[in-house]
Amino acid sequence: MSSEDTFTRHLRHALNHLYEPDVLRASPLGPLLLPPEQARQPMALSRALTEAIESLKPGPGTPPGAPAWRVYELLLYRYVHCATQADLAQQLAISVRQLRREQAQALALLAEHLVRRYGLTEARLAALDAAAPDAAEASGEEMGALRREYHWLQESTSEGLADLARELETVRGVAGPLLTRYRVRLEMSGGEALPPVAMPSVALRQALLSLLTAAVHRAAPGVVTLRLAQRGARLALELYARPEAGFAPLAAEEDAASLRDAGALLRLSGGDLALSDEPGRPAMEAQLPLAEMVPVLVVDDNRDALQLLERYAAGTRYRVTSCHDPLQALEVAEREHPALVVVDVMMAGLDGWQFLQRLRQGPAAACRVIVCTVLAQREVAMALGADDFIRKPVSRQAFLEALDRQWAALGPGPAPGRGSLRAGPGSTARQGG
Repeated sequence: MSSEDTFTRHLRHALNHLYEPDVLRASPLGPLLLPPEQARQPMALSRALTEAIESLKPGPGTPPGAPAWRVYELLLYRYVHCATQADLAQQLAISVRQLRREQAQALALLAEHLVRRYGLTEARLAALDAAAPDAAEASGEEMGALRREYHWLQESTSEGLADLARELETVRGVAGPLLTRYRVRLEMSGGEALPPVAMPSVALRQALLSLLTAAVHRAAPGVVTLRLAQRGARLALELYARPEAGFAPLAAEEDAASLRDAGALLRLSGGDLALSDEPGRPAMEAQLPLAEMVPVLVVDDNRDALQLLERYAAGTRYRVTSCHDPLQALEVAEREHPALVVVDVMMAGLDGWQFLQRLRQGPAAACRVIVCTVLAQREVAMALGADDFIRKPVSRQAFLEALDRQWAALGPGPAPGRGSLRAGPGSTARQGG
């Protein structure tokens, strides 16, 4: 195999793991493409490769159908945007087989561009280990499959946030036979009143099970301690493995692959995973991304209706403040400036139309307002400054979708209710209140 082919294989491997620090840190491309002080900084390599792809973007005068555009789009969508081959082939209206051929050609062009850009001589290229990518490429295929499964989860479910306490209890039950078999006791602390985790429940569950299984192997027989602590927009989950005196930690064959999968699931969600063998430090520390909580003021003089909407919002990102007195609700809105306001129309004293007019004239005028009423008065609501309108009786899905629409309208980016967050990779979910 020529040194150019070896370089291209390492390049393909790095691009397949563009957002996985542990893989990029071990890539031999770092010392080739980066200054010495950045050679083992994985995100520096990620940025360098992304910038190299961007540098291939054709100029303004290039015709839309030019081959240069095809090369750029293939690299951009396949590696930077993590599109699957099937999705990209469909988008480009070609077969997957044809896509693979064109992708290989585009990758070769990118490799040539990098060789020229960084002045890589034959001697420097020859220093690459030709055998290194083989095992890595096999794991790369596995990681690609895991990424596809994760993105499918995000697209196929509206529940993009997870209740950590509930998932921990589920995992504890699933791992029960394992704990018994290895004579390990599990102790947990710090899981009270935590906001939702910004990743699909099933992905969080599998990551937690992988971590706990590896910790059990390290502690057998003994104690696994799980500690939780919120640190800004993330939650630190620490696992300590303490085998009894005289016992050495087990080294299960599948633990390395299982921990790699757990780390990949966490990083795909904007979290991270660190492992350590140092005494006194957690054997595993997972950084879980927390959902950004959205304050919502709900105004309705019917207490049953308020309780219903509170139940709808329970377990989502929306933190509901309920108010049955519209005059008091105006004071709350002016004092707390909620992101969203949901208001009924037929209320005694001050009806919803009057409430809306006064809200729009006061300090809380920037709030996004959803009118929720039995009346068929969408036109009136919108004319008075409402941002959305839903009819009673309202389903949970319709209520949360209205909240999602208005929350998304407050800033750029995809609708937060379907697995994405403004602050990072997250869904329709909130903590009841």
